[in-house]
Amino acid sequence: MQKVYRYNKNESYWEDRWENAGVDKQTFDRLDFYPIKYAKMVIDDLSPSSEILEAGCGPGRLYFHFDERGYDMTGVDFSSTAIDHIREIDPDADVEVADVRDLPFPDESFDAVLAFGLFHNFGDPQDLAAAFSETARVLKPGGRIVLSVRCDSLENHLIEYITAWKSEQRGEKEFHKLHFTRNDVEFYITSTGLTLKDVEFARNVSFLFKFDSLRAPHMRGESFDESVARASGFQLFEIGDAIDTTLHTLFPKQFSNELVAFAQKPETEG
Repeated sequence: MQKVYRYNKNESYWEDRWENAGVDKQTFDRLDFYPIKYAKMVIDDLSPSSEILEAGCGPGRLYFHFDERGYDMTGVDFSSTAIDHIREIDPDADVEVADVRDLPFPDESFDAVLAFGLFHNFGDPQDLAAAFSETARVLKPGGRIVLSVRCDSLENHLIEYITAWKSEQRGEKEFHKLHFTRNDVEFYITSTGLTLKDVEFARNVSFLFKFDSLRAPHMRGESFDESVARASGFQLFEIGDAIDTTLHTLFPKQFSNELVAFAQKPETEG
């Protein structure tokens, strides 16, 4: 596991991002990309009455997607900005500001937990262990969790290099995120008593997206809208897409930036 540092600290990064991104009520234009693809792999065979927690719900795109399909959704995020944006659109949304290290729910409350882009935000090992432990605690026996973390890959190292090179900020760097290996994820999952079922190396945003000329035309410059990108994927121009697909196909572990893990809580004996 590797700590990554940037000029803006983790909390500021997310508050600024959600302040500018707005709410994600818009539906997904496609269902074959991260994170909706992996959320559906866990949720699609659950009954609509299933209780599902999205831990780290951000502006709410996954929350709204499944809520509108009849699932009993609950969303939490540490960012009051993200939660306020959701409530501006839907005052009745079952979302609240909460700390995943101390979730405000009884034991065994949820049939499934979605936790995309959450755990890599904890730089302290005790905080990280507490976050994993709490998500396991609120799962019902037999309940499932799908989570993603930044993986320790060549692509993520390139992203950090390009980000630092393009940044206009200077000064002392602050903790930003963790990069995980597969063994790291397995350790934290199994230490909570959950069973690791599968791991996939996935793509959120290609490192090539850092270069405006390689983006799809409607995602360049001032025309870029992050909410649209999250609905349809961070799309590249034909040449960029061909390079990206080739690298990801030939070297999936090195040219992925997300490690997606699927785990399950054992059924209660007797």
